Amino acid sequence: MALDILEHTDNPYLLFNKLAGISKKYLIINLPNGYDLKSRIKFLNGHLSNKYKFGTENRLDRHRWIMSYNEIIQFYHFKANEINSKIEITNIQYGDFKFSLSSIFGLILRVLPNTLCSESVLGIFVKQNKNG
Repeated sequence: MALDILEHTDNPYLLFNKLAGISKKYLIINLPNGYDLKSRIKFLNGHLSNKYKFGTENRLDRHRWIMSYNEIIQFYHFKANEINSKIEITNIQYGDFKFSLSSIFGLILRVLPNTLCSESVLGIFVKQNKNG
């Protein structure tokens, strides 16, 4: 299981492959959608988060990758095919787990496409036996 980890690594593809190599049946990955509506509004206000802030000192804990919803979906499908697994994809949307957003904003997000309203994308990879 790697929840919000791969985007912090220099080579998320290599880490995914290592995780897939040690997993016997399931691999659960969550990646944040950096292009959701909330992030776009923060960008317009001039501040995404401290994970991206450039300052006088090097920040070691930062995202090395800012992934879009479609990039995450493509990555998941590519990797599922590569490791011969089925993939179940779940969109984690604002309001699903009692986020501190107002209910009006949550309702607005519900009518938008997944590219804008999904905070992150959870992929559950189920490895297939060689027999199918």
